[in-house]
Amino acid sequence: MSTRRVLIGKDLAGVFGLKVSLPGFDVLTDDENDANKFSFNSKWTDLVKVHLVGTINAPVNNFSNPPVTQVPYSVLPYRPFVEIRPIRDGLIRDDWTYMRRTDGTGTTSNLQTVGVPFSTYSNVLNIELSDSNTKLIYVILKAGV
Repeated sequence: MSTRRVLIGKDLAGVFGLKVSLPGFDVLTDDENDANKFSFNSKWTDLVKVHLVGTINAPVNNFSNPPVTQVPYSVLPYRPFVEIRPIRDGLIRDDWTYMRRTDGTGTTSNLQTVGVPFSTYSNVLNIELSDSNTKLIYVILKAGV
């Protein structure tokens, strides 16, 4: 029998709701309050559990070979949802940034609007950024993607 992952309607206790389990967990029989087994439960009052929050200084980037900063965290049984935002002038900014670059002659050229490039796995977050004057805040959530 395959694992049931989504429930819309009555659960085994007869309560209506929406529940989504993480891969490998049964939406009807596993503990619905365990954020390591469920990514969503309409009964939860706080919809997303936070796994880790932190700040780092953005690595220096030479545009041809961007450095990667690794942020390790305790292993999760899935790839988590991650939010990364720059902190500039003491304010947490939108995660989309209009990048500008100055070449060796002092000429400034505008580049496209981009987000903070990163990749995540079950226990490490890899972050790249071109602006070395930026501090980043990251939040790793206990929600599988």
